[in-house]
Amino acid sequence: MGRNRSKCGVGRRFSIPAEGGAPVVRLDAVSRAAAGRLIGVWALATWLGCAAVAAEEATTGFDAVVGAPSRVLVRSAAGYVLEHPEAADAERAALWVLRSAESWRFEADVVQVAELAIARFPDNRALLRRAHRVRCVGLTSARRDEAIDALRAALRTFRQPESWEALDLGQAVASRAQLAGRVDLAEAAYRAVADRFLLSGRIGEVAGFRIERLRKIGQRAARISAPAVDGTPFDLERWAGGVVIVDFWGTNCVPCLESFPALKMLYREWHRRGLEVVGISLDRDPAVVRAFQRHWQLPWPLIVDPDHVASWRGRYAVPTIPALFVLDHRQVIRYVDLVEADLGEAVRRLLRERVSK
Repeated sequence: MGRNRSKCGVGRRFSIPAEGGAPVVRLDAVSRAAAGRLIGVWALATWLGCAAVAAEEATTGFDAVVGAPSRVLVRSAAGYVLEHPEAADAERAALWVLRSAESWRFEADVVQVAELAIARFPDNRALLRRAHRVRCVGLTSARRDEAIDALRAALRTFRQPESWEALDLGQAVASRAQLAGRVDLAEAAYRAVADRFLLSGRIGEVAGFRIERLRKIGQRAARISAPAVDGTPFDLERWAGGVVIVDFWGTNCVPCLESFPALKMLYREWHRRGLEVVGISLDRDPAVVRAFQRHWQLPWPLIVDPDHVASWRGRYAVPTIPALFVLDHRQVIRYVDLVEADLGEAVRRLLRERVSK
């Protein structure tokens, strides 16, 4: 769901007036006032200039039903924070706005709130981290070069033991940069992380691997052909014409396992419309992966091929896992290592593109 700042008037301040025209002065009042208007949500969304954007983002399903009203509520609450930064509940309101914006990928709409939170509430560590993240991702969504300066500022708040969390922040920026068509910003994000943690060689190494994978974007995916662990033949080229997620993983990789629930949900939602998933396991025993597939009820083919996996890893630049690639209908690599929040949008875009061809 790409966010368009110009169409939705990002940066303008909105507040829903209380009865009698008095300004809203509490977050709870904003929430109640907005909730009371949800029956007429599409009229209100049009008033805010957001209906056209919402229509571009989702025309059916859950997102179409709740996306626009959620944006209205977030923007109204953001307006309250910006207009009442001295209010007793401004800190709580800012946290709510930032959490909600992240949940709906509206970060570009609330960059000003993030900047206010960074300046006014530096002692609230949880809020500060979230504000930096929202600011970085929001600026990236808007394709703005200053996103990298914002990332560097955020990275300065991390200590050495937290360097993996910092890498996650870099990945969030790199992921959104790809959706914004700015692979250069994605590379710059990983370089910023590596530069910040020069003494942590492992962080720099992993960041370098991800940059190498970014450079695969635009290339045709290398062929993968082997029996799946259930005995059925698999050939990636047979899936040409659809959208494919190639997931390199292993049963001992905790981040890989943590990604499966969201990936299963995405598969169930979009498989009938042309999404396919294949898992390339780095395990050596097919029986282990077969049992794992049954336990987790993974509906896509899983490949275990110790004789060929080294070659595939080399062609896809996968020294470490997890590593994920999204291929278009021509089997060209379009996105790599997207975060969960952005993967669904990438799939939707490529499926729409496939239908339009």
